[in-house]
Amino acid sequence: MKGRLAAAFATGVSIPMIAAMAALPRHGSPDQPIHTHVARHYIEQAPESANLVTQVLLDYRGMDTFGEVVVIFAALVAVLVLRARGERPLPAPSPSPIVGFIVRLVTPFFALFAFHVILTGHEAPGGGLQGAAILGGLVLMNGIVFGPERARAFLPTRALPWLQGAGPLAFLAAGILGGITTGFALGYPAHLPVLHEAMLVGVELGIGIGGAVIFSRLYLAMEA
Repeated sequence: MKGRLAAAFATGVSIPMIAAMAALPRHGSPDQPIHTHVARHYIEQAPESANLVTQVLLDYRGMDTFGEVVVIFAALVAVLVLRARGERPLPAPSPSPIVGFIVRLVTPFFALFAFHVILTGHEAPGGGLQGAAILGGLVLMNGIVFGPERARAFLPTRALPWLQGAGPLAFLAAGILGGITTGFALGYPAHLPVLHEAMLVGVELGIGIGGAVIFSRLYLAMEA
């Protein structure tokens, strides 16, 4: 009986979805909304000298990006809840002197590049998630070469709870400020250029730092 109900439910949901997909314009068709009016609207409404990709991610579909940030935060929470409480430090590997030297040499440059990608992502290619991947990769690289304890050294223990939630917290702050200055959540006040810039940079920083900490902690949770 349960199987029949599940099959009926799946069929009832899939039929309108298939019908809606069949009614969409052909892929690449000039009749698609993105070609007829959506892209033009984005270009006309975006502030001057703005990175249109960032405007779409943080403004037009800001709630969707907020959902993505919450998903990776929830993944970390789930892993930390399910894993054993006691952390068992693994013995640090013995890296090749050449590999160890190279990792030490490139680490500060990786960090500088990551923050450059984060801080300029609202105006140039890059952004918070891209910077988070670079920073997280930096921590993982050191952990793989020198051991998990070296990776933990990159994470400030006292500030860790706040840092791993930096993404959702940055969106919360932007939502409140947007509601006050524009009348709707995650609205970025183009009429207040300084605040507009600060909000975009703040959200990118929250995503970048929070994402990097989450990626690092996921790695450490699997190593412990």
